[in-house]
Amino acid sequence: MTYVFGLSDCGFVESKIFRDGFVVITDSLVGSELTCSSIVLWVFRVRVQAREPFPIPSPLSHSNFENTSFKLRDNAIVDPNAGFHCIIYGDILKIDTTGASEKTAKQDKLTIKGVEASKKLAEHDLAQVEKYKSMITKVGKAKKIDPAVIAAIISESRAGAVLKNGWDPAHKGFGLMQVDRRYHTPAGAWDSEQHIAQATEILISFTKEIKARFPMWSQEQCFKGGISAYNAGVSTVSSYENIDARTTGNDYSNDVVARAQWFKSKGY
Repeated sequence: MTYVFGLSDCGFVESKIFRDGFVVITDSLVGSELTCSSIVLWVFRVRVQAREPFPIPSPLSHSNFENTSFKLRDNAIVDPNAGFHCIIYGDILKIDTTGASEKTAKQDKLTIKGVEASKKLAEHDLAQVEKYKSMITKVGKAKKIDPAVIAAIISESRAGAVLKNGWDPAHKGFGLMQVDRRYHTPAGAWDSEQHIAQATEILISFTKEIKARFPMWSQEQCFKGGISAYNAGVSTVSSYENIDARTTGNDYSNDVVARAQWFKSKGY
């Protein structure tokens, strides 16, 4: 059986090697890692993580790749109906995290902290987050960002459970993803796809700003920095070591990353 997926110029970190076209990968290549580029691709829900740069020839064709090291992970799940999903802002599973602080963990009266606390918090929100899964997945695909991160940010508002008429108690953060009205004009209803799309675009813009501010940071470090900035602003990110020094609970990006890694294990 043969699977076909498209490649497009994603425009972020070494993506210049991609050109519009198609690549054909056959069953015989399923078995181990794919070597291609630094971009994370999703092919019919088959997770493909690059390990080192690989120059993609043009024009793209099957013959170009017959003798290359293109191979899919041995735990790949192939769903021909799932479509193509290109993620360009980093692999959430590769980001280090210390998880939730003791203060954040106390939201659910947990006696633990760290990554395990984040997992528990996310688990408590799963039923609510599931209501928005189709929108989360759609926006993630459209914006080329991991849906698990969107789910994790939504979990930070307890999937709307702590909101009143769409607003946080301070009436500053709006919607599932808490768009700050002091700096942005909220779009759409608090639980709408339009809102999720706007918030995701804000996250992407912060990630790009962090990349410009810290050009030597890895893709994943920039992504984590963007998550921190989403909560507290770009100017609050002074170093990777103190990335959450000024975020809510002093743990926002670490907590979001840990929750996102958990949501990833649940199919996001």
